[in-house]
Amino acid sequence: MKNVTCLRKAVSWPLALLLVMVAATFWGCSAPIPYRLTPMAGDNVGEVNAAVCVENDSISVKVLASTYGSGLGLVGGLIDSGVNSKRKKEAIEMIAPLKDKTKDINFRDALRDALLPILKELSWPQVADLKTKSKSALITLAEVNERSHLEIHSTYQLSPTAEVLEIATGFALYPKRGTKAIVVGNVRYSSERIGKFEENDEAIALWAENDAAAYRQALTLGVEETVKMLKLALPYAGGKSQLPLANEVRTMKIRIKHGRGDYGIKQPGTTITGWIVEENDQRMIFQSQSGSFVSFPKSDIINPNKK
Repeated sequence: MKNVTCLRKAVSWPLALLLVMVAATFWGCSAPIPYRLTPMAGDNVGEVNAAVCVENDSISVKVLASTYGSGLGLVGGLIDSGVNSKRKKEAIEMIAPLKDKTKDINFRDALRDALLPILKELSWPQVADLKTKSKSALITLAEVNERSHLEIHSTYQLSPTAEVLEIATGFALYPKRGTKAIVVGNVRYSSERIGKFEENDEAIALWAENDAAAYRQALTLGVEETVKMLKLALPYAGGKSQLPLANEVRTMKIRIKHGRGDYGIKQPGTTITGWIVEENDQRMIFQSQSGSFVSFPKSDIINPNKK
């Protein structure tokens, strides 16, 4: 229950930090937390102003923090600081060819434009207005003075080894005249890996070739899948959609994390339990027992026949 306590303390944090808490709970908690209001509580939300926050203006490579110096005090901290600085510099250099080919892409506006018609047609929440933001911050009383507020925070990055495009999106709903979130949730998209075994500079070269055609296709699909999952996740959070059937629960192991980016270290896979929401020959949308949604290529399933 440690994650429950942490999440309750975090409800007044900027959503960028809330998103980290939600993701950690989804992937690491042995007792999944449902992010769902009762139908009556959902009815009390009323009209909502919404904001889409995307802080990064261009694509980047995810840099995982070093833990080499863990337990070594000040010396360890200096070691980690040096390693992190080196990793960030290498990531900036690595991504440059792809950034040069994608200067015309505005992910923030693309997500807003795709999300707006979906939010308008949802019966819950009843969104009256949608704006964009480039910085996550604490919700102020001014933002919840007239209506409830829905904050959506999204990040898009290549994995540490650069072969997968990842889009992580969290949301939090704040009631009218309230600056603490009453419900949170998240959705996550992972693309097909580029090539077969290419990583780092080789993967970037594949993403960038032909005017970044593969990257543009993966990003477009990522926006579509993110909006599709939010269309499912928001009514669920409001207590307005039916609960999945207990006898349809599935457990599977998927390769949702993609390496550490140095020394070729691979992730062993993550076990998820919940429900298959949608699938075709290439992809699957899966809802965890906590209510979080993930869209991933079926090639990432490690044990596809496990029930």
